[in-house]
Amino acid sequence: MKIVFLVLIFSEMATWQAHPHCPPEAQNRLKKIVQALPEAYLEPPQKREEFDGHESCIRRLQGYALSRGFAVVKVSGGINSKRAHYQYKCIHHGKETRNHRQLELHVERDADGKPTTKRQRESTHTQQRDCPWEVYLLLRKIRGTTRTAWLLGITKENHSHLMAINPL
Repeated sequence: MKIVFLVLIFSEMATWQAHPHCPPEAQNRLKKIVQALPEAYLEPPQKREEFDGHESCIRRLQGYALSRGFAVVKVSGGINSKRAHYQYKCIHHGKETRNHRQLELHVERDADGKPTTKRQRESTHTQQRDCPWEVYLLLRKIRGTTRTAWLLGITKENHSHLMAINPL
């Protein structure tokens, strides 16, 4: 049973195709980019997958995400005296935009048409679709050894939205 599963994954990777509705000019570029990725990048992330650091992890996650029609963003993490961890989510995570600068919802203008509010642009684009896809990376000691490694953990594997037709 295991051998059949591996063969199916390999054949899926070998015949990777862009979304049928992806524009033809983007299909060729996308296909070249995806085919240049290591084969392991095209497989779904696995629990306890090892990395040299967060840079190599995000490269692998972005490669996988590109081949599947989404993108990955780092939402938290770093290295401090208590813990070394990173948290990554689908770019479509969240329910509402973060408004750190306390901007108004709309631009308000005076009689001369000049903005009177902190917000300078009216039409801004948001990507929130409340997608639950989430993984994390922790620096852990490997059981039974003295070695430490960056290990991937999976919080949620599913998406709540359609994948992009043209992920470029």
